[in-house]
Amino acid sequence: MSPLVLCTLATYNHLHLVLAQLRSVARHWPALPDARVLLVDGQALPRPGFEALPWVRFLTPAELGAENLPWLAAKLNATDFCCALKPYLLRHLLAEGAERLLYVDADQLFFADPAPLLDCAPGSPLVVTPHVLTPLPAARPFERPSLGDLAGAGMMNAGICLLRNGAAVRGFVEQWAGLVSGPGAFLGDLGLQHEQNAFNWSLAFLDQVAVCRDPRVNVAYWNLHERPLRWAQLDGGPADVWLLDGEPPVTVHFSGFDWRNGRFSHYDQRHAAGLNINLKALGDYYAGELAAAGEAHYRPEPYAYARCGELVLQAETRLALRRAERFGTPWWPAWPARAADLIAPLLAAPSERIALPEFLANIYDQRPDLQALNGNDVLFPRQFLAWCEGYIAQEYPAQGGALLAADCWMTERQGGRRLLGCGRALSLRRLFATDATLAERFPRPLDDDRAAFQAEGAAALLGRWEVPEAVRAFAVSYDPAASLGRVCAYLRQVPELLATLRAEGFGRRFLVSLLPHLRERRAFSLDDIVLLDWWLEQRALQPGPARERRFGQRLYALARRRPALLRHAYRLRHQLAARRPLAPLAGMIANAQAAARDARDRGLDALLLPFLADLERPAARQGYLQWWGERHGLTADGVATAEAMLAGTPAPARLPGLSAAPWSGNLFGHFKNPIGLANVALGLDAGLARAGYAVTRQVLTNQNMAADLRIEDLYPDFDFGAPRNIAVAYPHRQYDLDQLFPAAFFKGRETIGYLAWEQRDLHPDWARRLAKYDRLWGLSRFTAESVAKATGRPCEPVACVVEVDEIRARGFGRRHFGLPEERFLVGFVFDAGSGVERKNPLAAAAAIARAFAGRRDVAVVVKMTGGDRPQHAALLRLLSGLMHDAGLELHLVTAVLPRAEGEGLMACLDLYVSLHRAEGFGYTMAEAMLLGVPVVATGYSGNLDFMRPENSCLVRWRETVVREADGPFQPGTVWAEPDVEHAAELCAWLSRDAAARQRLTTIAAADARRLLSVEALAARLPALLA
Repeated sequence: MSPLVLCTLATYNHLHLVLAQLRSVARHWPALPDARVLLVDGQALPRPGFEALPWVRFLTPAELGAENLPWLAAKLNATDFCCALKPYLLRHLLAEGAERLLYVDADQLFFADPAPLLDCAPGSPLVVTPHVLTPLPAARPFERPSLGDLAGAGMMNAGICLLRNGAAVRGFVEQWAGLVSGPGAFLGDLGLQHEQNAFNWSLAFLDQVAVCRDPRVNVAYWNLHERPLRWAQLDGGPADVWLLDGEPPVTVHFSGFDWRNGRFSHYDQRHAAGLNINLKALGDYYAGELAAAGEAHYRPEPYAYARCGELVLQAETRLALRRAERFGTPWWPAWPARAADLIAPLLAAPSERIALPEFLANIYDQRPDLQALNGNDVLFPRQFLAWCEGYIAQEYPAQGGALLAADCWMTERQGGRRLLGCGRALSLRRLFATDATLAERFPRPLDDDRAAFQAEGAAALLGRWEVPEAVRAFAVSYDPAASLGRVCAYLRQVPELLATLRAEGFGRRFLVSLLPHLRERRAFSLDDIVLLDWWLEQRALQPGPARERRFGQRLYALARRRPALLRHAYRLRHQLAARRPLAPLAGMIANAQAAARDARDRGLDALLLPFLADLERPAARQGYLQWWGERHGLTADGVATAEAMLAGTPAPARLPGLSAAPWSGNLFGHFKNPIGLANVALGLDAGLARAGYAVTRQVLTNQNMAADLRIEDLYPDFDFGAPRNIAVAYPHRQYDLDQLFPAAFFKGRETIGYLAWEQRDLHPDWARRLAKYDRLWGLSRFTAESVAKATGRPCEPVACVVEVDEIRARGFGRRHFGLPEERFLVGFVFDAGSGVERKNPLAAAAAIARAFAGRRDVAVVVKMTGGDRPQHAALLRLLSGLMHDAGLELHLVTAVLPRAEGEGLMACLDLYVSLHRAEGFGYTMAEAMLLGVPVVATGYSGNLDFMRPENSCLVRWRETVVREADGPFQPGTVWAEPDVEHAAELCAWLSRDAAARQRLTTIAAADARRLLSVEALAARLPALLA
C-alpha cells in the first residue's frame, strides 16, 4: 500500500460516477495513487471500464468488520447506507496501514493537481473543508440553500477529507462510525445523528484539525456565490477547463446533479443553468463524462437492498424500522430471506397509546373516524384491525405493503378469510371471537375453561386456521396468572403505580396506564396486557340463581379435589343441549358452572388481594388477613389471629413456623431474579436456616425475572410474630420497602438492611433512604466501610455464602463444552448487563493477550452472559480482535447456563482472571477458588475479604475517577484502574509454574470454605442478631 490512498464508495447503480472520478484522477494527478472503492452491492456483476484501471482495488462491506450490516441496509436508504459505511471504510484502511487517506465522494471530479489539499497542514491528523467561507447573499427571502440548511448538515463538508493515520484519528473514526450506525442515527427527532453533523464533531473530538480554506477545493452549488467559475472556452481556452480567479478548481462537487431535468443540483434554488452559460457548459461536460463512464449500463441496475422478496422498502418503512430501535436492535447475520422477517421489528415496537405496533398506532392517531369506528377501545382494537384488513393497502401503501408482508396474518383453511392479529394474545383473542360454538363450549378460556380449551378447543380452532407458529404455541401455553405475575413484578418496583392499583383497582383503565411503560422494555409485554384485558372481560359473566349458585359452589368444591369432573360436566351439558326436551337441564348445569366460577372470589381480585396486602382499607385488610389465615390453616379465626399478632400477641402454638421467639424473621430478597443479589439472599437464607432461624421469604423484583415466575411467588406471606426483618438490597434503588409493602410490616420490629455496593462513594439521597433501617450490614468490609462513611452509622460486614459442588462440576469435563483437552485454559466470566465498565473485560482480555501472545498451547474461554444481545456486538468484536491479534484461540460462551453447567465450565479452567474496577464481593472469584482454579484479580474492593497474597495473585492498581456513566456508577466517583502489564506478568508466571498454582489453590480453597460456607455464616448469626 502506498503512503497515500484515495478512497470512495458507491452502490452498483452509481458506479459510473466512480469511474468518471477515477478517470479525472488519471488526467490531473501527477502520480497515480492506490485507490480503494467500496462497492456496496452488486459485487458479482461485471464492472466495464475498470479493467483499464489496474491501480484500483474493490472492497466489499463484509471486509469492513462493521456490525449488523443487514440491519443497517434495511433501516437506511441507499444514500444513508453509503454515508453510514464511510467511517467503516476509513477505519478498515487505517487498520491496514495506510499512512494518509484521501476520501472523496463519488460525485466529485478532479480538474487540477490535488496539492492544495494534500499539502495543507502536513502535521494535522485531519484536514476538512467548510461548506462556505462567506455568508450566503440574502437577495430573496427563503431561498435555498440557506446558512441554516448548511448548519443543519454541519459547517464542514464530509464529502472530502484527508486523514493522517494515528491513534487519535482512529479513535475519532470509531466514534463517527458508532454515531452514524447506532440507534438514533438518521432520525432527526431522536438524535439527529446523520453522517455530516456527526463528522463535524471532529473539530471538538480531535486536536489540531486543519481547515482547508483554499476556495479551489470542493467547489459546489452551496458556495458558487463566492466561487464564480468561468468556462475557459469563452476566452479561447480548452472546452474542458473552468477557472476560478484564473486557476482551475481542484475538485467540483456535483451533489444532487439532475441534468435530466436541467438542474445543476436538485437541492439548489439559487443558480439556474438556463441563465448561467458557465454552469450550463459544466453540466453538459459532467453529463458527458457520466455517459462515457457507462451510465447506460450501471444506472438501470436496481439497488440490491431496495426490496426484500416482494416487499419494496419505502421511506416510511425504513423510518419505522429506525424508530423501532428504541425497543431493541435485531441482530441479522444475513439479509432476511423473507419480508416477514424484515418487518418483524415493526411488530415488536409497541405504542404507548393503544395495543398495536407503533407504526399502526400512528395511523390510528391521525384518523378520528377510525377511532370512532373502534369505539376508542385501545386494548382490543378489533374494528381498526378489520379496517386494516380491507383498506390500509389502498390508503397507506407503504404501511400496508409492510403489513401485508408481515408474519401476523391468519387465514381460514376453508373460505380463505384473512384476519390480522398483531401480537400473540391479540391474534388468539380475534380467532376465538370468530367461533360462537367454541365460545359457548368454553365461555371462560382464560379462567375455569383454560385447561380444557388448551387440551381440546385450541386444536379444533387452529385446525381451521393457518396461523403463525408463535400464535399456535401461545394458544396451548398462555397463562393469565403468569401474565399477572410479570405485571405485578414490575409494580413492585414502582410505588406510584402500586398506590394507584390499591386506590382504583385492577381494571381496563389501569391496564391502559401500563401501555407507556412498555417502552422501557419491562418484564411484562403487550401480550400480558391484552391477555389480562380479555380476562377482565370474562369476569362480566353473571352467576345464576341462588339454587344453582349453591349447587355450583358444591360442584366447584368437589372439582378442586377432582378437576376431571368439570370436564365431564361440560360434555354432559352439551349433550343435553342437543336434545330439546332436556335443554333446561343443560341450562341449569351452565348456571351452576357460572356459579362455581363466582365461588372463586371473582378470579382476578382474589389473585391480587394477597399481592397488594392492603392493610389500610378495611375491606382489603379483612381479605388479606383472611387469605393469610387460610394459608396457615386457620379457617375460622385466621383474621383474629393475624390481628392479634399484628398487635404484638405471640403466635399460637399451632403455628410452629411463625414462632414469636427471637429466632424468626422475614427475609426480603431477589429470590426470583437470575442475578448476583439472588445468590446473596439464598446464601443468607441457608445460613439462617442452619442457625435455627424460622424465616419467611418476601420477594423483591427487578426487570429480569425468572421465567417460571408466578403471581403466587409475590404474595407477602408475612410472619407477623417475627421480631425482625432483613432486606437484601442495593442502596441505589429508588423506593423504600414501606412503599411496596404495608407499613405495619415494619412497625414495632427491627429491620436490617443487608447491602451490596461496589464503590466507596454513596449518593447522599441513598444514605438518607438507608436511615429507615435500624441496622446496616454490608456484603464485604469494603461495602460496609463505604456505607458507614456515607451514613455516619455502624455497618457490619457479613460475608456472602458461596458454595459449589466440585464433584458435579468436575464431572462435565472439557469435551462437554467443546474445549481442547491438552491446552492451558485461561478465562473469565462476566454479565454484560451488570456494568461492562465496572467488570472491565477488555482489560482482562488485554492482559491475557500480552501474557500468552503466540502461544499455541494456550486457549481462552470467555463466558459472557448477554453477549448475544446486539448492543454488545462491538464489545464482542473488540474481545475477538484482541485474541486474534495475539494468535490465541477464543472459545466464547454467550448462552445462559444452568448453575451446574456454569460451575462445570469454570472447573475446566487452569487460570481465572478478573481485572474488575470495583466489586461489592466478587462471587465468580470465590467460585474459582472453591473449584481449585488459581485466580489473578485486581487487589481492590470486596474480593479482599477472602483473597490475600498467599491464596491469589493480586494485581496492582491505582484509584481513578469514573469517566463514563455505567448504570449507578457515575462520572466523578472513584474505582480502581488495574495494572494490565502486572496482570500479564502474573498470568505468564502462573502458566509456567505448576507448583505455584498448586500452592495457591490449596490455600485458596481452604480459605474460601472457612470464610464463605453456610456454616461460617451460621456461626456468626447468633451474635449478629443478639
